[in-house]
Amino acid sequence: MPEGSGALELAKELIARRSVTPEDGGCQELLAARLAKQIPDRWADATGESVSAQCRGLGVPSVDVKQFGRNLKGCRRTDVENAGRR
Repeated sequence: MPEGSGALELAKELIARRSVTPEDGGCQELLAARLAKQIPDRWADATGESVSAQCRGLGVPSVDVKQFGRNLKGCRRTDVENAGRR
């Protein structure tokens, strides 16, 4: 992992969130915010839904989640991990 990339901190924050389908603990929104901050030209308008769409494009199925009374989209951690191994 490149030093200063923050990847380890991101991984720790994602792992620390309660992410049990169908509740993703805000993981998609966290990823969207992180992408928007680090790569604003590409991800300035990123949302949890747009991150979910990118995941679906990689073959990761989208699932409906509900958080704080809001209907959102998410994905299962194992599906993302499997897509990363391809």
